[in-house]
Formats: sequence, C-alpha cells, structure tokens
Amino acid sequence: MITPALSARAALDLDKIDYGGDKPQQEGRREIASRLAYDRSRDDTLIGMHIVNVILIVVTATLYRFWAVTRVRRLVWSKTRFDGEPFEYTGNGLEIFLGFLKVFAVVLLPIGVLAAVVDASIGIPTTMEELATQELYAGAQVVVILSLLEMGRFLSWRYRLSRTRWRGIRGRIDASVWRYAGVALLTVAAWLFTGTLLKPVADAMRAKFVLSRMSLGTQKVQYFGGDVILFGRWFMVAFLSGVVVAIIATAAIPSEDVMESVMAADDINAGEAIVGRLVIALVIAYVLIMWLYFWYRAGFWRYVAEHTRLGGLSFRFHASGTQMFGLWLGNMLILVFSVGLLAPLTWRRRIEFLARHLEVLGALDPAMIRQAAEDDGALGGEGLVGDFDIA
Repeated sequence: MITPALSARAALDLDKIDYGGDKPQQEGRREIASRLAYDRSRDDTLIGMHIVNVILIVVTATLYRFWAVTRVRRLVWSKTRFDGEPFEYTGNGLEIFLGFLKVFAVVLLPIGVLAAVVDASIGIPTTMEELATQELYAGAQVVVILSLLEMGRFLSWRYRLSRTRWRGIRGRIDASVWRYAGVALLTVAAWLFTGTLLKPVADAMRAKFVLSRMSLGTQKVQYFGGDVILFGRWFMVAFLSGVVVAIIATAAIPSEDVMESVMAADDINAGEAIVGRLVIALVIAYVLIMWLYFWYRAGFWRYVAEHTRLGGLSFRFHASGTQMFGLWLGNMLILVFSVGLLAPLTWRRRIEFLARHLEVLGALDPAMIRQAAEDDGALGGEGLVGDFDIA
C-alpha cells in the first residue's frame, strides 16, 4: 500500500517544480574544482580520545564535557579538508563553559523560576475556563521550549563557524541573537499550530535567514531560495506517515475482545507477547516514518544547495532520501551496539557522506577574500546545545 504511493514522487521531482523565489540562471556544467575530503589516518587516535573523554566526563560529573568537545573538534577539523586545505578549530573549553553559565543564568534559570511560579498559581483546574487556561499555558510552554532549542542550534552554528578557519580566514554569521529569536518563535508556532503543515515554510525561512547572513571572511554567501518550497513533497510524507501508523496500529493493537480475554485469564505470557508486539510495531513505524522524512530532507538540501553561491562557487547535493536514511540508520546502530564508544565512526561517516554527495563547482578567488572581524558576540552559543554533535 505504501510502495505505489511512493511512486508518486516522480511527479514531485525537484527539477520539475516551480519553487518560487529568484532561482539563479543555470550555467553550463563546469569542471569540479574542489571537494571536501576526510583523512582517516588518525581514526584510532580519535576513538581513543573519545573513550578517555567519556571516562573524564563521568569522573567530573559532566564538567569536563566542555573541554572534551574542544579536543574532539580540533582533531576532526584538522582531518577535514576543502580544496586540499585543512580546517582549523580555534575554540576552547573555557569559552564553551562560560557560555553555558551565561545561558543558564540569563535564560534557563529565569524561565524555570517563572514556570514554577505560574504552575503554582494555576494549580489544579476545577472549571472549564481554568482547564482551557492550563491547556493554553501548556501550549505556550511547548512553543517556548522548542524555540529555545532552535535558538540553541543557531547559536551553536554561529559559534562554531566563528571559531573555524580555512586558509587562516574565519567564518561568520552576521546576525543578532534576538532577530533569530523572532524567526525561531514564528516558525515553531507556525508548524506546531498547523499540525506540521507549515514545516516546509519554517525550514525555508530558517535556511534563508542563516545562509543570507553567512560569510567566509568578507566573501558573503548568496542564497536565492524562495519562502515557500516543497509543499507537495512534505504533504506526501505526512500523508504516507499517517498511512503507516494506521496500518501498523491495525495489525499490532489487539481487539477489545482479545484484551478482555487476556485480562480475565490473567495470562502473563500472553500479556508480554502483546507488549512485545506493540514495541516491535512502534519501532517499525518509527523507522518507516524516518525513511519518508529523509526523502523530504534530501529534496530540501538539494534545493538549498542548488540556490546557494559563495563567490565563484556553486553547489549540487546528489544524495537521495534512501541514502540519507541509510546513513542515519547505520549511525544509530553503531551508537547502540558500541554503547556510544564508537561515536567517532559516525562523525567520519557523516563527513565522508557529505564529501561524496556535495558537488562543488567553480573556484574561490583569494583576491576577493579578506579577514572578517572577530565575532565576539558568538561567545555563549554553545551553552544551550553544546555536545559531541559536530555537524
């Protein structure tokens, strides 16, 4: 039932959709001048470093995490090359630690105190009006939490890029935290209160905001994408996800008669079998929905790459949804079966995947690039979501 529907994606091929926006003129195919590359030569060093970091994080009650992140990034950045030149990471653990304290004191603690005061004042609802107020408050809490997570991702990108060098030139995202806070709040509310229907709009708005303010030194990134893209593809994903849930729920959830007979007989084995079947069904549903989701994400990143320029460079992203799903699933299995100790293999897989599927055309003119000013405002960006996620 799912396969015939998926065949409809031929009608949603990216090359046949008018996405809107000012799509740049298509030029003749040029020679590939540069690619990303990853040096595997010191992977054993990276795995050993990661294991030592995990031990020190446990011993120091997670305090060492900020310095562990720095050690890992310095090595991973140095192993990653663009156009034959390695990247350099100049951040340090103290910066990330101070950023964490800043975010905790300025954002998390006040919001936590305010939430506790509001919860105490609302109490247990006794009327329909109080219940409606509590539900409205709960919805506002979800929006705030998701917006903070989205802001955390942005701040993390901003910090990492400001502490990244290529040929000595630093990257930069020239955008105010508060301006992105508005984008985060608006986009989270839009897709949350429309049942995720406006997720493509939210994704497009965030990509446009970040990419149009990104630069390598004084060389600005140009983004030509529209604000409304991939609605058909996302609608197909949402529809097929509902079909998956309906089919698996019908097959896995026992009827009322079966449940009553099991409960009446007090059959422990039968009860465990039902629970096991439900767990397996949930896993299958989750995996299938993620496969569908990566079909959307592949289309999204193909669109973004095709509408992005950096000086004389243009980009093409050729990965399919199934290939992105395979990367995700493989990394999940590596993390689960190694209890996280082989996490460096997942980082390498992600970088090499990007190197294989991101085609970079043209060349940068060194004469057009000057050093950008230090982005001191990026300090603290790691405080909200800083972790081993190097992507």
